[in-house]
Amino acid sequence: MALKLRKTKTESIASRKFVYRGRTAEDIRERQQRRGLSQESFVLSHVPFFSPDKGDNTIRFLPPASTSESRYYGLDLAIHYGIGPDNNAYLCPKVMKDEPCPMCEERKRAAAAGETEYAAALAPRDRVGVYLVDRGKEGKGPMFWSMPWGLDKDLINISQDKKTKRVYQIDHPEEGYDVSFTKEGEKKRTKYVGVQILRESSPLSDDEETQARWLQWLEDNPIESVLIFYDYDHLAEAFSGGLTEDVKEEEEVPPKKVKLEPRGKKPAVRQQEEEQEEEQEEEQEEEQEEEQEEEKRDVDRLGKHRPKKAKLQDAITLEELQEMKEDDLVDLAESKGIEIPDDVEFDALPDFVEWLAKKLGLSAEKKPSGATDYRQRLRALRTK
Repeated sequence: MALKLRKTKTESIASRKFVYRGRTAEDIRERQQRRGLSQESFVLSHVPFFSPDKGDNTIRFLPPASTSESRYYGLDLAIHYGIGPDNNAYLCPKVMKDEPCPMCEERKRAAAAGETEYAAALAPRDRVGVYLVDRGKEGKGPMFWSMPWGLDKDLINISQDKKTKRVYQIDHPEEGYDVSFTKEGEKKRTKYVGVQILRESSPLSDDEETQARWLQWLEDNPIESVLIFYDYDHLAEAFSGGLTEDVKEEEEVPPKKVKLEPRGKKPAVRQQEEEQEEEQEEEQEEEQEEEQEEEKRDVDRLGKHRPKKAKLQDAITLEELQEMKEDDLVDLAESKGIEIPDDVEFDALPDFVEWLAKKLGLSAEKKPSGATDYRQRLRALRTK
């Protein structure tokens, strides 16, 4: 009987044929979307990010997954930007999950100490997480965008016909509408203007197979399932590096400055950019409903009730002042006989708070600003 001899390692390698394995489009896309090892993200790595181009953009929102409890295509987010030497962004566990957050704890301490500028820099930013398709780059498929809260509000305002009250279902996969806008400026001076809903409805994709693939991806990756919440110790370690001077490009500012006027002439104020602590809905159908809704939002956001109007006549602390809404601030100024000059303009609500605090004698010694100062103070705090 013939023996079956085992080939040596050298013979096996010599007899093995080389087979070239080319890269697929999916391989290239995955590589393009891979983020650096030093840059942490609050979204799972397989989810591509959308970054609007400077100038004109046309996008299409995807609807919420069928498993989502909300009918709205966006999910409200609260994000701390510019954390640590790598300029990372983290979801705020305090606002979104009612769990301890080291950044919010430091913000509360800074506010109590009268460090208004520092406290404002520590505030989480309101964003709306959405899935969308960039009409100029449809080959990238669905992408995630932490859309500025102000832009979302602009879309809400134009998504209903003022006369007929008809609601435009812009995220409908078959009869939805594309959205266009123009991005101007960069980084801290970014703003979005010319927001429009295209006149004619259209399907999510002209190709049925492509549309089915996108919707299946949506079902497999609901927004709620791709968010990353880091534990307290991880956030505290990242935060010990301090705040970076530059903020994310999505930190936009409104096109115009805010001018606060005496009650009765007060314009609607958009809480924006790095000082936007309390951006909320301005107009409700009834004043009672507005008060109840504001009270609920403040409980969720700050973990306690905001000062009541009845308390405005009493002594108030700087921390309470910084947590008040615009209406209450104007009421307080009037109750104290403080006149708001017509020629004074404020970039944002926190600027008005700082001005009013000085008028009330609540202002503290102004702290030097800048990323280096933030880090120095944080290091000092950590070593105590």
